[in-house]
Amino acid sequence: MTKPETQIITFYSYKGGVGRTMAAANAACQLALRHGHRVICIDWDLEAPGLHHYFGYSDEELAHQDGLLDYVQKFIDEVTRKGKDGSVPDLEDYLLPLKPGDAERVTAGGVRLMPCGRLDADYMRRVQDFNWDDFYREQHGYQIIQTFKKQLCEAADITLVDARAGQADIGTTPTVQLPDAVAIFFTSNRQNLRGAEEIARRLHRHPQRVQQGLDEPKLLLVPSRVFHDYPPLQEWMKNEAIPVFDRLVQNGVIAREDQPKGVWQCYLPIDPKYAVEESLAVLDPDPMRSKLVEAYEVLASALNNLYHGRRAWTTADALRPSPQKEVELRDQVARAVQRGDDEGLALAQYKLAQQLNTQHTQVEEALALLETSLAYNQRVDSQSAIAAIRHEMGNVRLEQRRYEEAWVLYEDALRLEREVGDRKKEAVTLHEMGNVRKQQREFDEAWALYEAALHLKREVGDRKSEAITVSVMGDVRQEQRKFDEAWALFEEALRLYREVLERRGEAGTLHEMGNVRLGQRKFDEAWALHEEARRLHREVGDRAGEAAVLHAMGRVRLTQGKFDEAWVLFEEALCAAREVGSRRGEAFTLHAMGAVRLKQRKFDEAWALFEESLRVHREVGNQREEAVTLCWMSYVRRAQSRSDEARVLSQQAAELAEACGDSELVEATRKALAEADQPRSASDS
Repeated sequence: MTKPETQIITFYSYKGGVGRTMAAANAACQLALRHGHRVICIDWDLEAPGLHHYFGYSDEELAHQDGLLDYVQKFIDEVTRKGKDGSVPDLEDYLLPLKPGDAERVTAGGVRLMPCGRLDADYMRRVQDFNWDDFYREQHGYQIIQTFKKQLCEAADITLVDARAGQADIGTTPTVQLPDAVAIFFTSNRQNLRGAEEIARRLHRHPQRVQQGLDEPKLLLVPSRVFHDYPPLQEWMKNEAIPVFDRLVQNGVIAREDQPKGVWQCYLPIDPKYAVEESLAVLDPDPMRSKLVEAYEVLASALNNLYHGRRAWTTADALRPSPQKEVELRDQVARAVQRGDDEGLALAQYKLAQQLNTQHTQVEEALALLETSLAYNQRVDSQSAIAAIRHEMGNVRLEQRRYEEAWVLYEDALRLEREVGDRKKEAVTLHEMGNVRKQQREFDEAWALYEAALHLKREVGDRKSEAITVSVMGDVRQEQRKFDEAWALFEEALRLYREVLERRGEAGTLHEMGNVRLGQRKFDEAWALHEEARRLHREVGDRAGEAAVLHAMGRVRLTQGKFDEAWVLFEEALCAAREVGSRRGEAFTLHAMGAVRLKQRKFDEAWALFEESLRVHREVGNQREEAVTLCWMSYVRRAQSRSDEARVLSQQAAELAEACGDSELVEATRKALAEADQPRSASDS
């Protein structure tokens, strides 16, 4: 193999608190896990060390573990006492492995930590007494660091250096002599941005690198801790950050080819779950996909490209990166192929398809994997496995809203489950068949299926699954506006969730109970229930659930006519929905924001929001909500006295409602069509 072009990369920021250290730890693990690299992560933030916390080490555990500062001091001592005969410190003595739990999840490559130094009572005095100017001027600093670089490049494929914030280290080791590339992190304020620009300019053709004959370092500009979809942030990026990036490109400081999308090429969104816990997000076994994990994967791909001598972001990086669980399952598939293990391969393919469907990504690949797994299990006549695969294929079709195909697959699974006597899985399939009919708004059929599922779940004693079905039955009654029955069912579900200590289920049920009270126009009770639901969603780190509750709280304020408060809540909900990749949640919230503007008689803004909502509904194939949105768009045009356009929109809505077979919606769209020629005010809508 030819010598890698980029092996040592420094993570730097002008200010602290931008998520730099967290990014270094997660990128290191992702480089090992996804790209198979041996990685060393160095804590060079000597005055405020913290990298070790992300790797599970406490300050107390490092009280007797030598690190970077001790390595440099020992090297100085050897050179001072023995000159050229002095021994080079053994790098291995200063490295720590991942803790066992994390190490088991990193199934490829490897990650080791070089801590800042021995965190004993004397540590800060040693940091303050160390003079970097004297190190270079009197203690052979350049030669020591060059030897250190050689050791790092031999011991690891890639080394990530977490350097201290500010400008004091510009012109010294971690940003000038040591790295092949520097990733500069900044957050969304002018001071951070200007500092990042100044750092980039100082690193470009730095006199010390020129004097030492070092190549120009690659520079990457990375926005961090940002709310990407928050409109004021987008404006700030457009008016402040993008011009800075463009100036740096024009001046030759940054190569546009490395960041073809500019500052939006890779951004690190805020995710409180990981910020609070100081945990390795990319190793989280939770299958719920985080936008922050995706961002770390994109960043790791860029560093891997630099290592191989490619541009940081290539066309291949447009592909959606895989989360931790998906990577592990793909590895299981590959290993089963290598072993020639057909049975293990079929099982791994089934599990990978489940994961892809859970992520709502690569649906066609999921179906192809299921078909391959099905073929093997049909050859060996494994009826229980065939039933499970048919069920999962039904889940995929249900997610695609291809209801009749989902129904046929579930029926096949149900028949097989009954043949093999698997009552627990039979109950789950009956529940999913109820979901099909519920989505088709055939509530009586859905109810009967849920009742049958509930009976079986109680029979086998599955309390958590029982709670799920009871809750969905409450949802059916709520859809039918039978609020008292819905309330009783949600109360029962809440009791069951609390009994099995299922906090997410508890939060979701409190949310639905708030919706019932909203339907009954008991606004204070609705608000209190939604606030409690939001608190629980935050506790368990369920950002998607929090997005849904924020939307519901916005609906409460909208119904009360508190439009400004509603708008703020919907903005928060929109940011959260986009953060977790919930396209449906995004569409519903855009629609609600359009309703706010319509009520405020801001017709042009309302129209733009409804148009955007319509586009997303069409992307995800939600015809019913597409019809609803078209209906509201007709209200806007009627309020503007544009009757011809209103009629066309109402007609389109009516045709879609007919296609959906939703009698309630058909009636509503027909009424809108009949009124299309009559001027209508915003207050009427």
